[in-house]
Amino acid sequence: MPDPKPPAPNSSDAAREAAEQIGDPDFAAKLEGLPPEQIQAFVEMLRVAARKQRVMALGYLAALIGLLGGLAIAFVMFANAERGTFIGWVFLLPFTIAATVLWIVGRITKRMSVRVVRDPEAEALVEKVRSGGLEPPGSD
Repeated sequence: MPDPKPPAPNSSDAAREAAEQIGDPDFAAKLEGLPPEQIQAFVEMLRVAARKQRVMALGYLAALIGLLGGLAIAFVMFANAERGTFIGWVFLLPFTIAATVLWIVGRITKRMSVRVVRDPEAEALVEKVRSGGLEPPGSD
């Protein structure tokens, strides 16, 4: 005999749980009218956005460290070079390092996303509203 399905959480329970996870008590009141699936999708999108911001902040920090460290090394190499030798290319390396780090971090954050399951009925309804065949709720 298969296990019975657990009772589906209602909108207010899901909103309360989402507000607890986010840490904003007023947030539950704003989410009250949404279905539980949309609330969970919204919370997951917020988590992904926060994760992206952390990765980007670490990337900026790594680029800054690479830039400053590379410039320090470039100045030392330039100061210790023999007179008459061209060593100006060493000042391009720190910027190349910083640009490469930022490019890699950008690629990583671009791949971070939420996979939202699309509802064909909801998409058809949205398309109807966009085409003018149906008035959106509350447009009276």
